[in-house]
Amino acid sequence: MFHAPRRPFDIHNMAKPIFDALRGVVYTDDVQIRRAEQLKRPLGGLYRLANAHPDVVRLLAKRTEFVYVEFLALTEQEVMEL
Repeated sequence: MFHAPRRPFDIHNMAKPIFDALRGVVYTDDVQIRRAEQLKRPLGGLYRLANAHPDVVRLLAKRTEFVYVEFLALTEQEVMEL
């Protein structure tokens, strides 16, 4: 589980340790990652959610800091490009 540091952090510094931790579990090497999106949102904001994962909705409602990671299958075209 990710615990936020006491001071604000740069969002790009959060992704690398997550990618490294998933090496050998989800992929052989993080060089295989084709796309990554990183968002940092204020927990007190108002949101309109469409097709959101139930865990994301629950954590936003609790105003708990969290990291959500989702893996999507490659299309046939993307597989051919590897």
